[in-house]
Amino acid sequence: PHNSADPETRQPTQVVPTISPIIADDCSNLDNVYDVVICIHNSTAPARSAGKWVYRPDDEPVLSQEHLKCLDQERQGNCHDEDAWRYSKDKAKRSRHERLRFGGVVNSPGILKGHDPWVWESNLTLYQTIPVTRGDIKSYASVLKTIWGNNNSTTKSKLYLVGDSLTRQWAQTIRCELMHVLNRTEKEVKKQLVFLLVFDASRQAGRVDALLKFQPTPTQNDFVIWNTGHHVTPSKYKKGGWIEAYEKNMEQLHNVSAFAAVPDNHIFFRTTSVRHFWSGRGDWNTATSQIGGIAPDMDIHWDAYGGNFNEQPQQNRIALNYLRRQGRFNVLDVSPMMLARADASFDGMHFCLPGPMKDWTRMLYYQIQKIKLSEMTS
Repeated sequence: PHNSADPETRQPTQVVPTISPIIADDCSNLDNVYDVVICIHNSTAPARSAGKWVYRPDDEPVLSQEHLKCLDQERQGNCHDEDAWRYSKDKAKRSRHERLRFGGVVNSPGILKGHDPWVWESNLTLYQTIPVTRGDIKSYASVLKTIWGNNNSTTKSKLYLVGDSLTRQWAQTIRCELMHVLNRTEKEVKKQLVFLLVFDASRQAGRVDALLKFQPTPTQNDFVIWNTGHHVTPSKYKKGGWIEAYEKNMEQLHNVSAFAAVPDNHIFFRTTSVRHFWSGRGDWNTATSQIGGIAPDMDIHWDAYGGNFNEQPQQNRIALNYLRRQGRFNVLDVSPMMLARADASFDGMHFCLPGPMKDWTRMLYYQIQKIKLSEMTS
């Protein structure tokens, strides 16, 4: 595929149409948060309009073996150990191995080595991240402490992640970072990081409330991030009606009674990342699908991906227009940045760990830090 960023090295990949460099649309002059996000999703080069992936192999921290082992507990994510499938009967690992054998998946060299050297940067407030450098992990750790609290803090924020297997992957990324950067125990992290598995709220009305019966009651100090996009799509609703179901899905999650005490500005909708199956070349349930690339592609457009069922950007537009009408919750818009990262795809839907999900976390922390600073000064 066309690569607008300099790749680390060259390696064989699928033959795909070359896309000429594109000038990004400028969405920075819009005041309304939702208008900015909608503008970027409608742009000719969404990733470039939101920011850029910068190649910084010497700045990005190298994870310890213990940190990698922690990430490897996630069933969909290990792309750095080519023999991972041998140690497990897990279908996800074996399926990836088969795709690799026949050239159906291609990843960038850093991803295959367990070290993603690409760092997300943006001049737009909504897309900025907390900076992390290899030589100054202490500064990043201090940011984590302001967000999560010290061990002796009387009021600690909890983070509720509501969603499907992508959210589960992200939860493991955050969990491992807290354990191996802040040296928190697994038991301590479990008290503050809560993952709630919800596939499709339109079919699972009340599931979040039911799950939260087994958790401490959420408070005004807590934060919620939710998304269930990958399970309300044309491929899941083959008889039609997925758009109506997704609108109902948004409404259900918008009105979870158990989160009533959580302030609206502490609740984020995470946009849904594109499924990185090359458009028209198969999907998750076909042997012919093709996935991946050798470096981030900043000029790629939505219609390049989606396999046999291209729901983006339509699905995210539905969500964003709904949120704009409601005007209540924040948006964690990871979709444009991830559009460029086919090179980090585990299986077309999930992502390699370690990989760009680290930048989801840094983007979220940037937003939470802003909120906490505002609350301290108000």
